Amino acid sequence: MPTRTRSISSLVTALAIASILTPAAVIVGQEEAAATPQLCPPTFDWCIGDGDPGPDPDPGSGGGPVEEPRGCGEEWRTVDPPRDPDPPMWIGYDLPPPDTQVIWQATLCSFRLGLVFMYRWLPVLTPEIVANDLWVELSGQLPTPAVASDPEPGINAIVDVPVFVEVTNWTGTLTPSRCEAGFCVTVTVTPSLVYRPGEPDSAATACVGPGSRYDPEGPDIEAQAAEPGACAHAYRHRTGSSGRPNEWPAAVDVTWTITWSSTSGNGGSLPPVTRTSPLPRGVDEVQTVVVGGEES
Repeated sequence: MPTRTRSISSLVTALAIASILTPAAVIVGQEEAAATPQLCPPTFDWCIGDGDPGPDPDPGSGGGPVEEPRGCGEEWRTVDPPRDPDPPMWIGYDLPPPDTQVIWQATLCSFRLGLVFMYRWLPVLTPEIVANDLWVELSGQLPTPAVASDPEPGINAIVDVPVFVEVTNWTGTLTPSRCEAGFCVTVTVTPSLVYRPGEPDSAATACVGPGSRYDPEGPDIEAQAAEPGACAHAYRHRTGSSGRPNEWPAAVDVTWTITWSSTSGNGGSLPPVTRTSPLPRGVDEVQTVVVGGEES
């Protein structure tokens, strides 16, 4: 559930007397406040965003409703968790999700009826959150495959003659890292390529690396297609006849498997990311004419 912070104009007097009031929570030492808060872990179902400006009551109006702060200190101080099971929360904040590691902070606010400490919480920055942040960044950057083929896309293939496929914007393995709060996280992103010919009863072809192209200077075309890991398929069924479509709905998938590790010793896997490019293919059948017992 997203929550938002709102900034309200400060009262200098509220800050001035904060030091003489008995706070609703005890200020912890710097060594206990060293954990770094994270503003917005995007892959979780809760987040602390920047929010919108809060109400700034008109001084001449006598203040807003009782439930709205007339002013709050700009300084947030890290505190022990509030003892009150239902503490006064900063505008837009609910209690944190269960079993979430958080930092509690408090500031002093002025109401018409007096001064009160208002609380907010921030999730503690952990290697898992950093890994998830990196996953979000990568999932928006990994490209849709750009595909080259023999024959070229849009040109009909010939029955029993292999079609070769290659991804030209292949990323290879990526290992982005980020260091935060005394630890570093490395994400390993490994792509794999699958060619789906799209004709009935045809199996997908798992290709090695970015795929392969036909080499006119190499062995014969069938031998090249039979090499281990070759990204090739020989169509068995023509298109455009007997109720068949004009093209088989072929496609190329690049799937990145993603794992992460950290200098703190923990790690794991993150959801894979798949990008797909269609590669529809018409298929013709070459007819041969037998003359005098010989094909021509």
